[in-house]
Amino acid sequence: MEGQPVLPGILVEARRTLEAAGPGLEFRELVDQLDVSLPVDRLIPCCYLIKRELGYPLLMSVTAVDWEDSFELVYHIYRTDSAFPIVLRCRLPREENPEAPSLVSLWAGAEYQEREIYDLMGIVFTGHPDLRRILLADDFPGHPLRKDFQQDPDFVLVPHLRVPGYAGARPGKASTGRFLDE
Repeated sequence: MEGQPVLPGILVEARRTLEAAGPGLEFRELVDQLDVSLPVDRLIPCCYLIKRELGYPLLMSVTAVDWEDSFELVYHIYRTDSAFPIVLRCRLPREENPEAPSLVSLWAGAEYQEREIYDLMGIVFTGHPDLRRILLADDFPGHPLRKDFQQDPDFVLVPHLRVPGYAGARPGKASTGRFLDE
């Protein structure tokens, strides 16, 4: 049909394979990628097909988006012999610690990316081998990339500000979780 994107053969094959894997997937065809929205409980089976059967060995990026009513995980997956990625999108409920399965068992490169999302957005990746903060202190209150994040004005982020006698030091909670004036 005129005006409709024409997918490269590799993405046509990917769509057919994923459609046969079961219901619940929504496809959007762009000129250079296959965009797939899927429920989070279908993530592992679909990624297994994408890697093992379709030959996509490279998870290029994992990121998260904070929408007003939900979170969305976005995965860009590539083949090394093709410039046409598969993009997966999973919606998660807007709650304190939404969960998604970790993809580290399929792509080791997901490890640090999932940790970053956990640290900054609060999304818990079940099955992750070492899920802990990666950029912020362990006792940092909250997840700063969430739309509902409120910074604690008493929390001192920069450790040298808690040194007694330092000209810029101020009372409040330090990154150790203690009060400076204790």
